[in-house]
Amino acid sequence: MVDFWLQNGTSALIASLMALNRNKKYVAIQASVCPNVIAAIFLSECEPWFVDIDKENYGLSVSSLENVINHVSAVICVHAYGIPSNIKEIRKLCIKHNVPLIEDCAQAEGACISGKSVGSFGDYAVFSYGAGKILDLEGGGRVVANTEKALDKLQYAIKNFDCKIDTESLDKINQYYKRIYNSYYLSPPEACVIKFSKSLKQQMLTKVTFLSVKKINEIDKAIDALETNISVRLEKVEHYKRLLRNTKEIKIPELPGGAVPWRFNILMEPEKRNLILKSMLLKGMNVSSWYPDISKYLSPDVFKAENLIVTKWVGDRILNLWLDSNTEINTIKGNCNHINSIIRDSYCV
Repeated sequence: MVDFWLQNGTSALIASLMALNRNKKYVAIQASVCPNVIAAIFLSECEPWFVDIDKENYGLSVSSLENVINHVSAVICVHAYGIPSNIKEIRKLCIKHNVPLIEDCAQAEGACISGKSVGSFGDYAVFSYGAGKILDLEGGGRVVANTEKALDKLQYAIKNFDCKIDTESLDKINQYYKRIYNSYYLSPPEACVIKFSKSLKQQMLTKVTFLSVKKINEIDKAIDALETNISVRLEKVEHYKRLLRNTKEIKIPELPGGAVPWRFNILMEPEKRNLILKSMLLKGMNVSSWYPDISKYLSPDVFKAENLIVTKWVGDRILNLWLDSNTEINTIKGNCNHINSIIRDSYCV
């Protein structure tokens, strides 16, 4: 494996896509992703083909991917919420059909499958160190080439293509996305859809920016302490479990072996989830319901999609609670007390 340290995770993903022989227009990807992933696909002159996810791990469904594998130039496999996807089966399918595979490990640094780290299965693997990641270091990205052939192509892409994205501009688009999501959920007005789609497609690239040695050393130091970071997060998970496990309206998905806790996820019926989400957001609490089906916010002419049944089911029910260094035990208690009180009060209306 050879690492390249770039400006951010989005630049790393663009570099990976630029390195591929894109003989077809589409890239297979799940619809429950952040806008940065879609921007990277557009900037590599491709379009997303959304496939469904598995309910067990929220990663790409192998059967859904199989329906489109002959029509795409690449597959981006997201290890969502720190949970490894069915990457072994996905890799077999990609090899069988000679389709390159990119692993998006932005939420799953430190996760593993049968003792093998995520990011070591695909042709390329992308990591991110920006806001909200397990290692939040205020920026930085890494792309890993796992074979000599992949390395040669990546070196050529970085040398010959523009791979750096305007972070400030993309941040504004992300804020707009959150605004229309919070205002309209999955039924945004057509004008918002057109504006959002156009903004993603009109992003500009400049020459790739490599990280400084100082920044790389900072990230390396954080990676060395990753196990401690994960242990602290797991302790916070246990606090959340203890305070919410008797709330029968809430389902707490168990983290499978090898997963790392990106955020603490709970599932509940959509009406209750939306009530709690809005209430917590109004109080400025760190909560989200990521990631919804992003295809609902894109113009129909810029993507294709399979039946996204599980994507919709999860998107309607999931609530994410922060586990970062700013989340103290008292914060967890406050979050849980608020959630339980909202559920209790809803029965008194």
